[in-house]
Amino acid sequence: MGSGREQAELLEAAGFVPIVVTDVTRDFLETARRWFTRAWELEAELRSTLGDALFDEQQADRKEMITAVEEGLLRRALFVGARPK
Repeated sequence: MGSGREQAELLEAAGFVPIVVTDVTRDFLETARRWFTRAWELEAELRSTLGDALFDEQQADRKEMITAVEEGLLRRALFVGARPK
């Protein structure tokens, strides 16, 4: 079950202040693309280890994730906050 509230708002409500939000979407996209590309480079070994079905599923998931980021549907952010003692 999700919440309709933003992550920073939830952290603040839990007593974490100040909240610093860093968008890491660009770095995440670069990493996801490298996972996807590297998996193809290691395809034979990965298929042998994981099996065809799991390899194909993981690559489809990676491609879907990359597409979602490229289309602005998925972001990644780092939230940092401190909880007063």
